[in-house]
Amino acid sequence: MVFNAPRRAPPESLARPRKEVALLRATGLRFINGVSSSYDTTFPPVLENVLSESAFIEAIGRLNNVLAMYWPCTACFLCGYVFSPVTLGLSLACPRICVGEAEKHGQQELEQLNHSHLFRSLGMVWGLRKSLLQSWIVIELPVKAEGPEGDREER
Repeated sequence: MVFNAPRRAPPESLARPRKEVALLRATGLRFINGVSSSYDTTFPPVLENVLSESAFIEAIGRLNNVLAMYWPCTACFLCGYVFSPVTLGLSLACPRICVGEAEKHGQQELEQLNHSHLFRSLGMVWGLRKSLLQSWIVIELPVKAEGPEGDREER
């Protein structure tokens, strides 16, 4: 029997309406499910007034290190693709297991980033979006609303 544990309500900073402010494209090897072995480490200019470049590089570096740690070795990865026509796709099973582990641990790393004090205080949320053969990291910030006092955050 499976019990659904009650979920904690997200902090107020995460419950606000958000918008995507930065997309980090895949830069490494990609598997057929879209997951990549690494993502772009170039500091997005839209984050200049929000986050320091060193904090960004540390965060994306942590994610890329986790993905690299669980990513299948090059031989396993290439053999999976090369022999897939002969094995009717069965040779993709080994790299798929490793890529699944890399994705799982990558998602856990993104959750840890989202719950860190720095990103939580900014209301910044990191996420992985994927489709067939492609994926990207999305960085979202709370939507700012125009009010009588000028530009202020929505509460």
